[in-house]
Amino acid sequence: DGLVNVQCINQIQTHIFRFHNRGTGSIKLKLNVNILDAYLHSIGRVKLCGQVNDDAVLKSLGVGDVDCRHLLTKKMNVISSGIGNIYVTATDEISITLSGIGTVYYAGPLKQQIKTGLGNIVEIPNLLPNQDEQ
Repeated sequence: DGLVNVQCINQIQTHIFRFHNRGTGSIKLKLNVNILDAYLHSIGRVKLCGQVNDDAVLKSLGVGDVDCRHLLTKKMNVISSGIGNIYVTATDEISITLSGIGTVYYAGPLKQQIKTGLGNIVEIPNLLPNQDEQ
């Protein structure tokens, strides 16, 4: 809780990273984790980059944008009931539950989408590097 402006210069490396934010301000983190559990009940901008080797869960109930365009994940589960835009990518599957007002932009194979709010679910061009080009 409270006013926060956090930018992590070094990469966070751990098996499970639980990130719960209930503050106001901006967060920018670079990750190298196996599992991500993010609960965002905040006001402001959140930017996550790096990689999640297995599963990522992103629950956004706040106000503001969440940018995970440069967070390489295998599986991403998005639950959005907030206000603002969310950008996600995944290589294997994406599941989106949207009951909020914002828009969820995704790149990768959509496994499931449930939309009950006024927001939109929009596919964007794949931002992940082509493995043949590496």
